[in-house]
This record gives sequence, structure tokens and C-alpha cells, in this order.
Amino acid sequence: MLKVNESTEIIWHGHASLEIKYKDKLIFIDPVKIKDSKADLILITHSHFNHFSMDDIEKIRKDHTILAIPKDLADNIDGGIIVAKPGIEFTVYEVSVETTPAYNLSGKPYHPKSRDWVGYILNLSGLRIYHSGDTDDIPEMKRLKVDVAFLPVSGRSVMNAKKAASIANKFKPGFAVPIHWDNSASSIQDAAIFKKYYKGETKIIRPLE
Repeated sequence: MLKVNESTEIIWHGHASLEIKYKDKLIFIDPVKIKDSKADLILITHSHFNHFSMDDIEKIRKDHTILAIPKDLADNIDGGIIVAKPGIEFTVYEVSVETTPAYNLSGKPYHPKSRDWVGYILNLSGLRIYHSGDTDDIPEMKRLKVDVAFLPVSGRSVMNAKKAASIANKFKPGFAVPIHWDNSASSIQDAAIFKKYYKGETKIIRPLE
């Protein structure tokens, strides 16, 4: 668990799955392999199976839960949804949310720009937390103003650790957390490489198992 301040704690459940406890609210981003919980807000970055799990959504979704999902998933869920695309803003339960683009720049486009998949910036009483979604080091990141950045570093259909550090050095979050790696000896090196090349503070956390 990562305690950011007195009102905000974050659990990384592995890959890109975050659980954010903010005051009396519980926010999930890309919930996968989650134990039974009570979500107030669920944010989905894109439709790949290890980011969008209907089983997990149904497990943690309650009557009051609001979901933000990309447009290609909008027909999968009834009621209580916000259709997310890059460049929109909305507020749910006093949590302000901005969406950002998330896409590949080169190679096989596992995350094409045309799909309008997203990352999210949460504004929690002035604390800006960024989850990039699955993306490369896209130029839109250079303009970000965030306090905490969760960035993929594995190089597997996303930017690698050096590229992630390079783009983070341009927008300079207060601290960065590398994700999208696993607990294997080879994979944790991706997090270590990011820490080596990012000039700001890096917090390496282990996924909750």
C-alpha cells in the first residue's frame, strides 16, 4: 500500500490495476483479480482483457457505482456509465476526473490512436494522480501537470522503462510509480531501470497478491 497523504491510499493489484482509497470513497482503475469490495467509481482505460474484466466489475459494482468506460465498451454495460474519450472532464462524488490520450506511436499498434482509449487524471482535493493507461511516450504527456504518475515500463505493447523515464523527465511529476511489470526477476529490472533514469523521485511498490 502506498500512503500518499492523510486522506489518500493506493493499492496496486498488479499489471495496471489500482485501488484508490480517498476519504470515504473507493476508486478502481482497470480492476482485475479484485476481491469482493464496494466501489464508488470504476475507471476503465481500454478493452483488453487484462484491463477490462466484467467479472471483476460485477464483483465490486454496487447500486451507486459509476463507471467510466471507452466508447467501444459502452454497449457492454447498462446504467451508471460515463463514456470516456480523450479530453473530457467530469466529477463524480466530489472526485474530479480528466481523460488523456493513450496510444502506441510505432510498431504493431496494440493501442491505436483511432480507438480513443484513455488514461485518467484524478484531482483529489488538489492532489493530481495520473494513470496513463497503456501507452507509449506520446507528445501529449509533455504538457501534463500531476503530482503522482503511474506509468507502464515493461515495453510489452507499451513504452519501455527508458522511454517512460524520458517522458517523465519532461512533465516532472512529484513522484512516479512504475507499473505494468510483474514479480519476476527479469521484470522487476524494468522498474529499476526506470528509477535509474528518472531524475525525480521514484517509488517502487510490489503488487498486492
